Amino acid sequence: MRQPDVQVDGDAMARRTVAIADLPSLFESLLERRITPTRRDSEGLCRKVQEGLVDVKDTATKLLRENVMGEADEASKASISSADRLGQKIIDLLENLEAPKEATYNALVGYVKALRMFQSQVVNVASVWIPRLPIGLKGVIRELEARMKLLGYSVNSLENHLSGKHRHVDKLEKIIEDSKSLVSLDRELRDLDRTVGSHEKEKEKLDEDKRKIDQAIKELDEHEVSKQIIEQKKQLHNICNQISQLFQPLKKPIEKLLKTADSKNGLLTSNVRDTLQRYLNDPVDAVENEEGDFNDLRSALDTLRNMLASGSVELKESRVRNALRSISEIGSGSTLETLHKAYRQLVLQHRRSSSSGEARDIDKKRRELESRNQQVTGERSRIGSDLESLRSRRNELNLRISCLKADLEERSRLIAGEEVDILD
Repeated sequence: MRQPDVQVDGDAMARRTVAIADLPSLFESLLERRITPTRRDSEGLCRKVQEGLVDVKDTATKLLRENVMGEADEASKASISSADRLGQKIIDLLENLEAPKEATYNALVGYVKALRMFQSQVVNVASVWIPRLPIGLKGVIRELEARMKLLGYSVNSLENHLSGKHRHVDKLEKIIEDSKSLVSLDRELRDLDRTVGSHEKEKEKLDEDKRKIDQAIKELDEHEVSKQIIEQKKQLHNICNQISQLFQPLKKPIEKLLKTADSKNGLLTSNVRDTLQRYLNDPVDAVENEEGDFNDLRSALDTLRNMLASGSVELKESRVRNALRSISEIGSGSTLETLHKAYRQLVLQHRRSSSSGEARDIDKKRRELESRNQQVTGERSRIGSDLESLRSRRNELNLRISCLKADLEERSRLIAGEEVDILD
């Protein structure tokens, strides 16, 4: 075994400074002189128990059918079967008993519990089958009872040893076990640190990729062709807003009017209904596709104005005022014609600009960059989520390691009588 690299301070307390990786070998060497004699005694007691179990098995074998037939020829078949069942059951129970490979406290406690269970089970099966056995097997039964009693003495001795000397050894063994757990936790923490570092580097690379993509998109947007197209889009958006705002006060009145008209046949012509419905559905599209001089619209709005003025359409006064103001603006001025002309011109300009070879190249590059940007963003999100989980686990490990280190240092002093400072 490799000797632990320890540093002994020069004070009277002889404090030891030891790395986590060297803790198990250090504690094993320090505690060996205390644990080994007790374990040796435990192993000896286990051997006595094993010898007792072998004797019980030998006696149980005498109850098997092939052995009973030779010694009790006059026994009934039922009695022979009962003896065989009892012997076979005891042998089966013995097969489930296995001595611990290492004489540690916890292993031996579990072994004693299994032995007590075996004793109880033998008593139960014996109470069922012994009354049915042939008279000729009384000697075998007395032998079985004696073997079980001797086994009980051996189990009692082992149990008393565990309750006495080995109980203190358990505390020493626990120090060694916990030092091994500390080594495992420290190893996991170091692996985790490397994983976190790898993820952080990957995230830094993705961050740099994202920065480059954003810069490339910005450069495309700053191209003269892109600026022109962006400006055209802004102007189109502005005109759309103006058209929408112009027709917004008419939305509710038109809805009300169309419902009223549906309930009063002949109140509105189909042309008025269709015109109002078209501008209600999408005023921007209706304005853009208007081929005439908006006479149909103005005629339909005159009908709406008359209905509002007569009170045929039930609306709040404020809605009526706003609607009448909007109808007046559409009907009396050239606002709608101006918006119509400007919108159509901009649409044509935008189509020409967007369909140029240079614009198509820019658009293709932009779509490629945006696709890559989406991919990088998803990868950054995944890495970020993984990093959050890894860092949380790392914090948890750091806390557990700190607590276990302090606990081991304290137990080493109180139980093992050794002053130990544990280094990372």
